[in-house]
Amino acid sequence: MTHWGFTLFKTSGGRTIKIVPRYQQYRAVYKALHRLQHNQTRAQHGTDDQRGGIIWHTQGSGKSLTMVYLIRKIRTISELRRFKIVVVTDRRDLEKQLADTAVLTGEPLQKAKNVKKLEQYLQQPGAGLVFGMIQKFKGGEDSDEEAEIEPIPKNLNPSENILVLIDEAHRSHAKTLHTNLLEALPNCVRIGFTGTPIVKAAKKTTLQIFGSFIDEYNIRQSQEDKVTLPIVYEGLEARGTVTQGDDLDKLFEIIFVDKTPEERAQIKAKYATKTQVGEARELIKAKAKSMLHHYIERILAGGFKAQVVASTRLAAVRYQEAFVEAQREIVQQLEHRAPLLQSLDTETLESLDAETRFFAQALPHLETIRKLEFATIISGDKGDDGSWKKWTDKSQQEINIEKFKKSLDQDSLGILIVKNMLLTGFDAPLEQVLYLDRSLKEYELLQAIARVNRVYDDKKTEGLVVDYYGVDIAAALSVYENIDTELAWFDIRAELPKLRDKHQQVIAIFTRNNCTIDDVDACVDLLRDERLRVEFNDCFQDFLNTLDTILPRSEARQPYNFVRDAKKLGFIKKAVADLYRDEKLNIVSAKEKVRALIDQYIESQGIDPKVPPIDIMSLDFKTHVQRHRSIKAQAAEMEFAARHYISVNYEEDPVYYKNLSEKLTEILESLADNWEAKVEALRKYIEQIQTGRTTDETGLDPKTQMPFLNILGEYSQKQLPELAQATVEIVEHIRQEVRRVNWGSQIVQEDLRRWIAGYLDDRDLVSYNQLEEVADKLVQLARRNRDNLMA
Repeated sequence: MTHWGFTLFKTSGGRTIKIVPRYQQYRAVYKALHRLQHNQTRAQHGTDDQRGGIIWHTQGSGKSLTMVYLIRKIRTISELRRFKIVVVTDRRDLEKQLADTAVLTGEPLQKAKNVKKLEQYLQQPGAGLVFGMIQKFKGGEDSDEEAEIEPIPKNLNPSENILVLIDEAHRSHAKTLHTNLLEALPNCVRIGFTGTPIVKAAKKTTLQIFGSFIDEYNIRQSQEDKVTLPIVYEGLEARGTVTQGDDLDKLFEIIFVDKTPEERAQIKAKYATKTQVGEARELIKAKAKSMLHHYIERILAGGFKAQVVASTRLAAVRYQEAFVEAQREIVQQLEHRAPLLQSLDTETLESLDAETRFFAQALPHLETIRKLEFATIISGDKGDDGSWKKWTDKSQQEINIEKFKKSLDQDSLGILIVKNMLLTGFDAPLEQVLYLDRSLKEYELLQAIARVNRVYDDKKTEGLVVDYYGVDIAAALSVYENIDTELAWFDIRAELPKLRDKHQQVIAIFTRNNCTIDDVDACVDLLRDERLRVEFNDCFQDFLNTLDTILPRSEARQPYNFVRDAKKLGFIKKAVADLYRDEKLNIVSAKEKVRALIDQYIESQGIDPKVPPIDIMSLDFKTHVQRHRSIKAQAAEMEFAARHYISVNYEEDPVYYKNLSEKLTEILESLADNWEAKVEALRKYIEQIQTGRTTDETGLDPKTQMPFLNILGEYSQKQLPELAQATVEIVEHIRQEVRRVNWGSQIVQEDLRRWIAGYLDDRDLVSYNQLEEVADKLVQLARRNRDNLMA
């Protein structure tokens, strides 16, 4: 690649993929190349004692693609083209992910399935692209493959023209495995890649192994570049909390809140250890039910998916069964409660208990909930129960992974349950929430929570981690430098002060102007000022985004009742958007969950939020205007309906609509604050518009010929009969042209423009220096009115 716009790579299947490189990727590539060439020079002079370096990427910011760009760039540099490139990983899933991406390099891959194959590939002279796992350098302790007899020999390939790209360099390289690699390839250059920062205690050792950092791209940078999303951490405060998984009394109070203290004591007596707690069917059933409720309330409406991290493989299998049971119960409840829920208005519903509100929110999604699927993905073992085969079979796992990556509209697999698998290198942008039910720390925790930070679309503004175990996330990440993990996550409790602040900002727009949101008419009248509408729209959007993060927690309703105010503000926004025909004020910009609440409230007021404001040409427009109690609102309805009508149709007949606009301005300015007279004048003005244009003394058609005559009349000094006759001839020629199949061609339209200019010149209808301008306007008019002209 010689430039950094975009590059088209062809895959082995002939598919073309468009890749848009990000800044941090090509920055890292050039730094790595500089280091590589520098090391090559030092090696040739015998002064090199450490040939390597480290590139750190934030999770999800394109580590695999950086490797691809680096390899492709190396192949364009003659002095580096001879390098054999060896890609080393320590996980089979990472090897597969990298190998899939490496297809984009455009050169054959040599993927070593065992130690002997790796030895053969490494020993071959010359360039090449080799994939091998670090465990193969030990020769017999790779649990994922058959035992090997001997490790790879020392000094297998002493060439200096070997570049080793090591994925996740912070792991598996501090002991003998990396030493074996160096002994086999003693003169290689090494570049380590890591998707997580290196812990403080290990940083010195890692730097000793690989050398200094070539490039660092931290979490703050990736979020600022919108490469990754922020992650919200939600402990069990909404349902209670469990500190480090030790406070079992609190855990049982949370999970079995509907049980008596005596019943909770009996259940707790059954479980003596954390493992028993993590695998206990009753506890898993309760937590799965809680997770599914949370998923339906918080995630489902946006169309996103979820992952559960269980404590053991057995717990993962039991979670899948528990989700199916919880799903069945919810569906039965929804079917049973549907008639009652459908009869409740939003105000009544707001006063009812949280469970009823949950089912009311879930009811519109009943069919999606009914179809939801749940799958477990775990590693297999010889002693496994036969029923686990569907969860350990690799081919079935691949099918489930592909299903999970599709939208809910395409596939109903909504929740994956794992223990260790899919916590590293798994890229599913549709995943928005990770439910934690086991202890995680350091890089394992960082990599796990990064499953939800992938960018998807505008609806996904953050990932969410919900803790059912009690991970002290601050302590777990304290082993890293602050700058490395800054903004890696933030606690949902920190959003509550933000919600109060955003609420106060939007309310203040009205209170500082002596309005309250309970007085809808006054608020709507206030927002006649376009500058205030812009401010209101921005503040309201910020408030709704923060509210969406907090919902469905009870803090969204108490003590300030933010939900109630959001509904009222949403109604005001709809009223303002309709009255002033302001398309920027569109409630669709709110997220699905919050928008549903507001839409329900607007509907309860007798307004369909999906219906646009009534058109000025509607037979019901007069009745609609009279529904406004305020005479100011009636005047505003007619004024802005007229403005909208003129704006939408202006290009069909610029002269006619310009005259309408000027007449409207005259009415508004001449009558100013005389509201009674203004309303009457606007009523007559609207009636004139509704009557439409009629045929005048020229006899020309108002819709197809008059617009062209109006243009000619602005430029020509000729008498009206002569202009009318010219208009008939010009329009007839234009009709023939616009019916042509290739009308959209620039050549055809340019020919028409030249014909019109010649016609006008031959008859001396306009001055010579205006010919081009008039001809151009008539062609534009022809484009705008093509449908009418072809009728």
